[in-house]
Amino acid sequence: MRREQVSGVPEPGERSAIAFPPAPSAPTSAHPSPRRYVFIVVSVIALCLLLLGGGFLIYSATRPDVDTSPSPATGAPEAPASEHATTPSSSTASLLDAGWKLYTAKDGDFTLALPPSWSRYTKAIPGFKHHLKFAASGFPVEKHQEAWLYVFRWPYYGSGQVAQTYWEQERAQIGSDPAAVGVSEMREIEVPDGVLYTFTSVFRSPSGRLRTETCYCILHGGYEYRLVFLVPLEQKDKYDLVFDDIARTFKTTD
Repeated sequence: MRREQVSGVPEPGERSAIAFPPAPSAPTSAHPSPRRYVFIVVSVIALCLLLLGGGFLIYSATRPDVDTSPSPATGAPEAPASEHATTPSSSTASLLDAGWKLYTAKDGDFTLALPPSWSRYTKAIPGFKHHLKFAASGFPVEKHQEAWLYVFRWPYYGSGQVAQTYWEQERAQIGSDPAAVGVSEMREIEVPDGVLYTFTSVFRSPSGRLRTETCYCILHGGYEYRLVFLVPLEQKDKYDLVFDDIARTFKTTD
């Protein structure tokens, strides 16, 4: 790092810029003799040098320490950031440190983490058969209504189809359901197994109440996985970030 100059104080080895008065052209009776004049000039020079040296010693003793280590501005490379600093696995570890709990599917096929206010649901749920691999519910917090999570797995028989195209077709099919009020655009979220494609559908119940189904989908290892979160429409915005965080912890164990 370049050290800043201090005004009025020369750096070590720098010549002094002090000017001295010129000698008179000829001695007169009103002026001292040449020998005395030389004595006066020498005395002035010595006094100036003494003051200059004292000033430099005071500056050297009182100036702040300067960091002379290399910095990015001098072209020195910066220390590399941790290669795991922003990976999904690191994100999961951070959530676990914050009190989240890691769960494993009943057949050991995948893991995911849930907040402390959520709990796994282990009772049988009619109608889902063996495709339902995991279920959990989020307890109401700060007047939020209970949210549900279902994780499904189906064999994937497609070949060569781009995952994004496949899930776009699924999104369009869900949106064509007569009970669907609307469906959002699709987003992408990176996870250890690749990319989750997510979108939210709004459905009207027989009682007229609107509910949302936020789906996080991925094709991996010959299967399609879907994480489906259910919550009333008026509560969705309060859960969006939580749903994303839970989805980012999803990881298959194959």
